[in-house]
Amino acid sequence: MSGLRHRSQPAVTAYLRRLAPRTLRGRLSLVALTTATLLMLVLTVAFNAVAGHHLQHQADDELRTRAAAVATTVDTSGTTVHVLETSHDELLDTNVWIYSGRRLVEEPPNAGP
Repeated sequence: MSGLRHRSQPAVTAYLRRLAPRTLRGRLSLVALTTATLLMLVLTVAFNAVAGHHLQHQADDELRTRAAAVATTVDTSGTTVHVLETSHDELLDTNVWIYSGRRLVEEPPNAGP
């Protein structure tokens, strides 16, 4: 096995030497290409991180606003929890489950069993 590795090593080195630019123009082009590639990689990662953070913050705000709107329809003044039904509250009821302890008080109208 070591003989095979020893014989293939010079072939790889020779191949890499043939690919390396020999002129100053070629070397400068390789440096410019490598720099541009690294810059694009860094900018892409930075953009994705900033966009991900912004979208996560936006989704959290939307969920907080929605939870606050749903909380206004729940009456907890007595000993039991009651949901105040209002007209045209289909949008508010979408994907909302309301529990009192472990007891389900209300679920979305389209929820399955």
